Amino acid sequence: MGIKDATKNVLAQALDDLLKTTPMQKVSVKSLCAQCGAERQTFYYHFKDKYDLATWMLFRDWDTALEQFGGNYSREQLTAYLETIRGHQLFYRRLYNDEMNALLPKFIFQQEAERIRALVAEKLGTAQLSETQELAVLFYVNGCIGTVISWAHSGYRTPPEYLAGLHYSMLDSLLRDVRGM
Repeated sequence: MGIKDATKNVLAQALDDLLKTTPMQKVSVKSLCAQCGAERQTFYYHFKDKYDLATWMLFRDWDTALEQFGGNYSREQLTAYLETIRGHQLFYRRLYNDEMNALLPKFIFQQEAERIRALVAEKLGTAQLSETQELAVLFYVNGCIGTVISWAHSGYRTPPEYLAGLHYSMLDSLLRDVRGM
């Protein structure tokens, strides 16, 4: 791990620690920096705001789960990611509460849409999706993000492997359906 990633991880740990006692909307960059002893300049070198940091943390967890399975987007990888979310319940619940319901999905949505768009284009062997295929990808991504947020709000009652199975079968359906669009 490089110095840049180490610094990002220190800032991420500070956010994780603060969210144990403070709602996300009350966390400031100043309090984050005070928590870990970083300068504000250091924070802004790596992230544009606290939501950018939170999004980076979510995708760090995603990438870690993906690496466990050789970079393959699979049911097992989704299960590992959902287990990570459930293992850090307080962090994720705080992220998905209050203003975050409107703000964080916007940040996550863009990156997740890019990932799924690239996966679909690769599976179809095309560089450009049609307008209908693009809408199908957006529909799928919105459904995935909304389902995970609902799962967090429900207290993580559904087993991660079951939820991952549903998401993966829907991804299979998406890939099958967009071929004819």
